Amino acid sequence: MRYIPQTVQAHAPQVPVQPAQMFDTQEAWTYFQSLATSVYPDLPENSYFTEFMKVRLAWIDNDSKKFATSKGEEGLSVNLVMTVPAAMGGVTRSFQFPDRIKHIEEFAPRLFEAREYFKVHYPADWEVRMKNTFAISNVHETIHLDEYHPELNDLVKPNDDYYREESRAWWVTVEKAIHPLKQLNQPMDEYFERYDEAYVACNGRLPCKTFDQDVRNLSFRKQ
Repeated sequence: MRYIPQTVQAHAPQVPVQPAQMFDTQEAWTYFQSLATSVYPDLPENSYFTEFMKVRLAWIDNDSKKFATSKGEEGLSVNLVMTVPAAMGGVTRSFQFPDRIKHIEEFAPRLFEAREYFKVHYPADWEVRMKNTFAISNVHETIHLDEYHPELNDLVKPNDDYYREESRAWWVTVEKAIHPLKQLNQPMDEYFERYDEAYVACNGRLPCKTFDQDVRNLSFRKQ
C-alpha cells in the first residue's frame, strides 16, 4: 500500500537490502517486463488465477505494458522505481493524488531481492512462487485503489484509519486471490500464507478481531 516512513510493509519477502548490490537499469526493466508478461491473465498457464485476479491484472494488457508512467484506460499509472524509500520492505506500493490518477509503483531492487530469496529458500518452485507473489502484490494494490483515501497518502505513522484500510484490502486479497490459490497448493510468499491462516481462523467471516490484529502484526515489522 502507501509508503509510511519508519515502517516496513509485508507485501513481499522481507529480505535485507544489500547496499553493494546494484542493478543495471536495463536489466531491471527486462526482468520487470518478464514478470509482468508471466502474469498475463489470458495465458493458458495462468488458468488457475481467479476471475477476480484476471480482471485486476488486466492493466498489463493495456497501455501500461509500456511500463513507464503509462496511463491506461482506467487512469492507472504504473512505474518501475529503481530506488526503494527508506525502510520500505514490499515490492509494491499504491497511492492516489488529488487528480484521482491511480498509481502503482514497483520497486526494482525488491523484485530482485524476492527472486534471490525464493531461489535460495524454495529452489524447486521459485519461479512460480515469484510469479504468484508478483501477481498477488499487484492485485492487492488495485484493491487499495478502489477507494480514495488522500488522508492516508503521507502518514508519518500508522493510525487506526490506516489499519482499517489494510484490513479491508487484505481481507479481499485473501478471499479473492490468496485463499483460492492456497486451495490449489499454489506456492507464494510465506507472509501471504500467514494472512490466509488468519482468514481461515476467522472461518472466512467478518467481523474478525483476530484478522485485524494479524494485519497489524504483519503489516509493519522493523528490519
